[in-house]
Amino acid sequence: METPSSPPAAKPRWSGLRTRVLGILPLLVVAVVSIVYGGWLFMGFITACGLIMLSEWYNLTRKEGVALKLVGMLLIIAACIGIVWLEALTAQDEYGPPVKVGRYLLFYLICAIAATDILAYFTGKRFGKHKLAPVISPNKTWEGLMGGIVGAIAMTMVFMPALPLYIQVPLGLSVTILAQSGDLFESAVKRKAGVKDSGTLIPGHGGLLDRFDGYLLTAPVFALLIYTFAS
Repeated sequence: METPSSPPAAKPRWSGLRTRVLGILPLLVVAVVSIVYGGWLFMGFITACGLIMLSEWYNLTRKEGVALKLVGMLLIIAACIGIVWLEALTAQDEYGPPVKVGRYLLFYLICAIAATDILAYFTGKRFGKHKLAPVISPNKTWEGLMGGIVGAIAMTMVFMPALPLYIQVPLGLSVTILAQSGDLFESAVKRKAGVKDSGTLIPGHGGLLDRFDGYLLTAPVFALLIYTFAS
């Protein structure tokens, strides 16, 4: 007589967290160093990232039509251009040389998107019950999205304390919505292609595009916003 097999053990809620943290650290260090030093180092880093993501996107859409290929490529290029433009942005100091305000704004954008991702991840893991987009990305929840919004608004308050609250809140909200929209766009393409990740470059995360998807819409829109108000 066969004995019934025991059910598979449930995965711990925070399984894979250590791999995710250690996997992203080298990329984070290189990114910060390249922004701080700027110049050819920053341009080389962004160019390398752009080429890797274009390659990952081409592999994702290999069986798709030309239109989808072009949309993704244009978004990647626009995001890279937006980041480069932000990094180079300066403001004239009345009593000294021009100030690299763009680096500050770029660090804000990085921290706001990171806070969105981190708070969405932990809030969704802890409290997530209502699916945000079950067909496209089953792990995303409305509770996680709310956590991401709180994270982005908090970073906006930290980096831009001089702004009034009625600007801080919409700005943080916009960063979250744009970042999550870019994430969902890439998730939809991955689901259509039948793959979990865009690549295997970053342990615990997948490809570089899997970590950069939050910038696809956020970086060009944010750069355009700064350009509009700074002109």
